[in-house]
Amino acid sequence: MFSRRINRRRNKMRKMTKKILTTVLLFNTCMSFAGTAHKISFDSPSGLAANKILQDADLNFPVIVPVPSAPVLSLSETRNAVIVTVCGLNFGEIGVGIELRNLKWLIKIFFPSKLSKLDYAMPMAETASKELALSSAPRSHPDNYLDATLAAALNNAGHTSYDILPFRWDRDVDHSDRTIIGFKNKLSEAYARAAEQNKPVYVIAHSWGSVLMHETLHRLEVEKSRVKIAKLITTGSPLMPRSKMMRVLMFIGISKEHFQRRIEKPDTVGEWINLWAKRDTISNEISTADANIRIDTDLDIYEARVKQLLNSPSLAKEAAKDLKAINDSKHFIYTSGFHYNIKSLNEQVDIDIMNSKILPLIVQ
Repeated sequence: MFSRRINRRRNKMRKMTKKILTTVLLFNTCMSFAGTAHKISFDSPSGLAANKILQDADLNFPVIVPVPSAPVLSLSETRNAVIVTVCGLNFGEIGVGIELRNLKWLIKIFFPSKLSKLDYAMPMAETASKELALSSAPRSHPDNYLDATLAAALNNAGHTSYDILPFRWDRDVDHSDRTIIGFKNKLSEAYARAAEQNKPVYVIAHSWGSVLMHETLHRLEVEKSRVKIAKLITTGSPLMPRSKMMRVLMFIGISKEHFQRRIEKPDTVGEWINLWAKRDTISNEISTADANIRIDTDLDIYEARVKQLLNSPSLAKEAAKDLKAINDSKHFIYTSGFHYNIKSLNEQVDIDIMNSKILPLIVQ
């Protein structure tokens, strides 16, 4: 009887560990597929000259002291609005090692007696995770993937009167709390400068960047800050994840950083619009946002058409490949879009989310 109880506990532990590691692989898959179908040259100066990207507002870490009181942000008087951009995590920092540390934190709470065995295995596991990260490609999007894509889209559409203010950070989840200290100072400064010229401030945040900005805005609210964000646009946000395991990981991340657990619209925000995709396993609708826009509905039609070809002897193999490409996780579709030749249909698909979905929210 006693041995059966032990075996049941071991089986529960194995199942939990398997689910956690499955989620780790899911994160890696999300990042490894991101941007493979469409390459953007972020270093090219073409298309970036019209909308001013304010490089002098970058954050340097660690952020220990407040931003100096002397003016460091110069806004163009002819610009319509200030757009703050916040990128998500770096793939190199989302590797297996991060999730193993989260697993250790979880076991410390629920299974403290197992911690000594996990401590023995951690060095070997983290060494393996580093080797895996070195072999993964692409490992990361560059730090300017959001602001560069936005600037190019605005310029190509003839909208040249915007200041784009990237909030740079090291994109390491373990540095989230100190990042928010810097973000609060920068956002307060940006708003003060914009208010002097009667310009609205918009925020576009992707992935974990939306979590950081949600927390930043709520802390400013608690501090009775004057900051007002006319429009908050979140993309690929994990604030209200769909899957149980994503909810566990979000609980871990928010608890470790002592973030607000209630997901609600900050009083500092005028309008909150959330963009999500069914094929982005990290994102979901956010019930407290003013609007939720699912951006991958066009792919539903192609998916249905390709599925009809799975029973065709001559096209089944190509259809299976195409179906996989259509349904692979698309966490960076918001900036990279989806560009793919569906061979089973003999059709080229080009879906540009930045131009078709995000841009109209900014220039309307």
